[in-house]
Amino acid sequence: LQCAAVQGVQFDSAVVARALSLDPLEVEDRIQALAKAHRFVCCGSEIMFSDRTYSSRYRFLHAFYQNALFAELAPSGRITLSLAVAKALVILTGDTARSMAAEIAVLFETGRDCDNASLYFLHAARNAASIFAYPEAVILSERGLRELAFLPDSMERDSRELLLSLTLGMALMVTTGYAAPQVERTYRRSRELCLKLNDKRRLLRVLWGLHTCHVNAGELVSALGLSREMKELADSLASEPAIVASLHALGTTLAFMGKLVDARAALEKIFETVTEEKEPRGVLYVLDPIVTSLSMLGRLLALLGFLDGAAAKAAESVQIANQLMHPPSVAYATFWVGWIHNMRGDHVEACRQLEVSMALSRNDGLPQILEWSRVVRGSSLAFSGNPTEGISEMRKSLNNQLSMRCLVERAYCLTLLAEALISIGENRNALELCNEALAFAQKTQGLSYEAETFRVRGEAHRALGGDNSSSAASDFERAIAIAQQERCRLLELRATISLYRLRRLSRSKSKERLQLQKLVAWFERSKIFPWLSEAQSLLTERGP
Repeated sequence: LQCAAVQGVQFDSAVVARALSLDPLEVEDRIQALAKAHRFVCCGSEIMFSDRTYSSRYRFLHAFYQNALFAELAPSGRITLSLAVAKALVILTGDTARSMAAEIAVLFETGRDCDNASLYFLHAARNAASIFAYPEAVILSERGLRELAFLPDSMERDSRELLLSLTLGMALMVTTGYAAPQVERTYRRSRELCLKLNDKRRLLRVLWGLHTCHVNAGELVSALGLSREMKELADSLASEPAIVASLHALGTTLAFMGKLVDARAALEKIFETVTEEKEPRGVLYVLDPIVTSLSMLGRLLALLGFLDGAAAKAAESVQIANQLMHPPSVAYATFWVGWIHNMRGDHVEACRQLEVSMALSRNDGLPQILEWSRVVRGSSLAFSGNPTEGISEMRKSLNNQLSMRCLVERAYCLTLLAEALISIGENRNALELCNEALAFAQKTQGLSYEAETFRVRGEAHRALGGDNSSSAASDFERAIAIAQQERCRLLELRATISLYRLRRLSRSKSKERLQLQKLVAWFERSKIFPWLSEAQSLLTERGP
């Protein structure tokens, strides 16, 4: 029974027989006799292992009995029996051994077989990641790496460390945030191993991980360099998944830098490249690249003013994520649906979609997507009659993002908070936040929302009154110029509305009126949305 206790609360007679080098029939007779005499165990069922060995499966009636018997073993006995049981399970389960890799790994670990322990911890970590059990994948990967540390240097050892590091890096991204320091350390080590092993195929995944870290840390210039390195490597590999990943990296980086037209071209090229059936690649990249590319295209189309196209891309992204049954991608895609509604000014629907994304993120342990959803929902709450809760949620999200080193859209988040503060009269605080956002955007080159930050700063100046109207006008004009430069018609519309409101009582508003009329005419090809309705109302007002 002590050997049985090594296998666990549930154990198999064939495993015990092989581990002790005893006749299986003799082992079963002895277990049955002990069961009748002491009632420590009970027989559950008969099973057949993959090598067609029949066995009786038993169970200790209470975990206390198993623990007590295991504790009685001397250290040397525990090591010897654990190793014997692990080897017996590997032989009996054959090709299906990976399905119970965690159990076998722990036995090899206890049996001081570091080589096999690290191998089965790798299998177990991958099993966990495949069912989105990312916290468990982190623990299992780290245990595998600890076992590897006892092995001498070799190509085989380095190859296994690389596989464990890749699994660990992906799992850490999900559980700690994409730019957490431990994520970057893990991927940097993976890069060293790829270069040492001359493994170009896995190097692309490593570069993707490093790129993701840099993007989310707001280090966009270095991220752009990594995306171009990825593109060069992907072209040399001539692999469709590699090309898709590199174009996605390039497109998203350009998008966050405010280079909307170039970003759109890179992302749309993905869908010219893809010829295979869309298969889930989230096991390799946390989020499915096709889903994320569609979502980012939706974001770009919204900013460029193609709101119906943006909604269509976002809806397609959610549909594919659901078809793939990939929870992180579903939460991500749903977030961008909510974001597009927020940008349209549809705040009630934005809140509904973002609450769905938050629920999915909580359920699946996705802290970064949760905080993205929280801050945008806070903005929509603030403009749906609940500014106190909205501002509180935005501040909470900003703090949580900072703790995760998630800085990629910090200027955008600060601008959302500033606009909400204006709605409750905290204009000077709003002005300070806008200045902070503009400085941060310049520092990181995260300029995709710069036009809107100038617009909101102008609104803060306007709300302060007095001699601030000229500063407000200057900010509105700057916002319009930046938006026009990148063909960002949605932000141009909002800035033009603000400038027109400032000057609507002036007789010198003809230029702004003509500009607003042109924008309204352009947007009228889309379905009506709140900002367009506001512009149309302004144009129908009687003025001096």
